[in-house]
Amino acid sequence: MSNDGGIDPEAMSKLVQSSTANFVRNEYRAITLQDPITTNAILGKNNIGHSNISNFAPEELAKILGVEFVIYGMLSITNKGASTYGGARTSYKAKDSGNSTKGNIFTSSSSTTTIDYDTTVDFRMFNDRGVNLYAQSRHVFGTNMDA
Repeated sequence: MSNDGGIDPEAMSKLVQSSTANFVRNEYRAITLQDPITTNAILGKNNIGHSNISNFAPEELAKILGVEFVIYGMLSITNKGASTYGGARTSYKAKDSGNSTKGNIFTSSSSTTTIDYDTTVDFRMFNDRGVNLYAQSRHVFGTNMDA
């Protein structure tokens, strides 16, 4: 979910799904994990997508997918706005030529604009009976998109 029109929810969803699958595979090698491509194909064949997946209970999804556990995740990225910081510096270099002073003025400036994001990650795992086995919600540290 995001209020930023520049974020493609479908692409972000696939990235988060793939990253989560890779994390689970690496952390819990004893678990056989269904590949996200297979999961998405089965869901698609059953006309289940982002718009209606919340209509299905975890045990229903486990049965449809033919799995023992179902992992749910949500990534919420809120664009909090942009901040611009800048500065300028002017210096004068004088040349003394007898009775008069001449010189050159040098001015430099710079500015930086950053977009601040607020990101929350929610992760839950259910068994095929619908029992919530694990739930964790984290508010990420930092305000960058990749925080």
